[in-house]
Amino acid sequence: MTTSGSYDAGTTGYILIKDAYVLAGMADEEETLSADMWVKGKRVLNEMLSLLSIHRGLWLIDDVTVTLVPGTGSYTIAPSGTIDSPTPMRIINARSVYSTTLHIPMEIVSRADYMALPNKILQSHPLQVYYDKGHGAMYVWPTGTSTQKTIIITTQRPVQDFDDQGNTPDFPKEWVLPIKYNLAEMLAPSGSVPPAVASKAQELLAAVVRFDEEETSIFIR
Repeated sequence: MTTSGSYDAGTTGYILIKDAYVLAGMADEEETLSADMWVKGKRVLNEMLSLLSIHRGLWLIDDVTVTLVPGTGSYTIAPSGTIDSPTPMRIINARSVYSTTLHIPMEIVSRADYMALPNKILQSHPLQVYYDKGHGAMYVWPTGTSTQKTIIITTQRPVQDFDDQGNTPDFPKEWVLPIKYNLAEMLAPSGSVPPAVASKAQELLAAVVRFDEEETSIFIR
């Protein structure tokens, strides 16, 4: 998981999951989680984060600088991919960098528009970007030149999964408490979560969603 000083470094995946079990009445404060509890908690937490990224706006915006290879039209956006970055849900903006003070907007096009291009490896100043989110593939046209081959893309991506107990959240700290309470509700056997916890889970989630809707999106630089 990618970490950042912008987030709540005092919280780890283990602490978040343990606190959720405690809220659900399934563990004591002094108790060490068993391996099975950790594995289940991690799985449910990651599933919940994926759902929140689609339905509740828990996603992040990154600016990614890409150095194009003239004559190469496609790039994979993924950890260890040709563009080493988290795979985005979508590309929401792109601009061609002519100098430190001059960035020219590029057009985000559909698959049909990109496929209609007759020469997909044309070497000239980049004007268009098509993103195939199903494969994490970005297509650029034209493909750049030896002197003009830098673009910046703004991506919308989901928060990253918790893999290890020491991972810190890849989301703003105001989301920590809503996620903790809602995770408690999901971990508890059906109907057994304390009513106060269930009510608080709804209240906190509504508050943070409302806050994010009223403010601008989150940028990581």
